[in-house]
Amino acid sequence: MKFFHFNLLLILILGFSFSAKASEIKFSAGTGYPFVSVLDVSMPAMNDDQRFFANVKAGLDYGFSLGFEQQLSGNNQTLGFTLGAIGSRDATHCSDTTNNSTSEFICSLFEVLDSETTNGVALNYSYYFSGVHNSGVKIRFEGGYGQSNRANVNRFDGGVILSYQF
Repeated sequence: MKFFHFNLLLILILGFSFSAKASEIKFSAGTGYPFVSVLDVSMPAMNDDQRFFANVKAGLDYGFSLGFEQQLSGNNQTLGFTLGAIGSRDATHCSDTTNNSTSEFICSLFEVLDSETTNGVALNYSYYFSGVHNSGVKIRFEGGYGQSNRANVNRFDGGVILSYQF
């Protein structure tokens, strides 16, 4: 299933690349919480004040998302929505009843290293320090509701991304 998501994102990025002028496409790379690596591509939507974006998010789990943002008054802020990976949380819940120290250690290790992505719908707010259409640092906050990808638990989740737009 994850291989399918990666291929779908690759097709979308290539589609963005061929459907817009090279100067209109913006790429960004950054980090954040809960995903430590985020790669993003965006292009104008109906006019210069609106943008579509697609991104890949990686950390202890990974996912991808698509979104839309509308520039607010001024040149530095946008508000929009995100569909797809909106957050990530711990997934493993060990139920060891043997009190074996080795089992407890392994369970603790899985608790730290195992996360699962929340896929859903979120609102996003971005602040572009050098302007929406310029190269520079941006920060995006996402918060919404979705379902975990393995345990199928509904939950509120979100994250923050600090990145550089080229």
